[in-house]
Amino acid sequence: MKYCKTKDLPSQERLRQLFVYDFESGYLSNRINRKNQVAGARSGTIDHRGYRRTYVDGATYAEHRIIWVWVHGSIPPGLYIDHINHHRQDNRIQNLRLVTPQENNLNSINSARSQTGYRGVSHISSSGKYRAQIKHQGHNQHLGMFNTALEAFHAYSLARAKTINQLNNGIHYA
Repeated sequence: MKYCKTKDLPSQERLRQLFVYDFESGYLSNRINRKNQVAGARSGTIDHRGYRRTYVDGATYAEHRIIWVWVHGSIPPGLYIDHINHHRQDNRIQNLRLVTPQENNLNSINSARSQTGYRGVSHISSSGKYRAQIKHQGHNQHLGMFNTALEAFHAYSLARAKTINQLNNGIHYA
């Protein structure tokens, strides 16, 4: 299966020939009969990561990216489409926004592998303390050692907010 980057997305005109978008539900439906999908049926399938994917002209695309282009015309180079509420199948346009790669990483949910339950916090068993750190521009930035996971998470949260503000110069994209 071929996964396509933003630059490979079909034009807004082509997408509007193929699909109808329901702003209320966030569903993308076929405007015409396509392959094994009939006109009026919801387009696409759910992939192994929980995102809806749709086949267009020989390639498979993330549905939220198709919807962004269907509504707005394009995705600016270097920006991603983020699900604000973290629900990967909620493709209502008001739940989608443009973000930088750094913002997208900072906005990701806590890993299921987290031993502390907090993003950016790890437990140091030798000292019994909790380390807070944040990744910025490819490097881990140490934020300090703390007696509790909650204190460490507070430090991480402050650094995260500061980093996002710096990345945007105080501007939010959507």
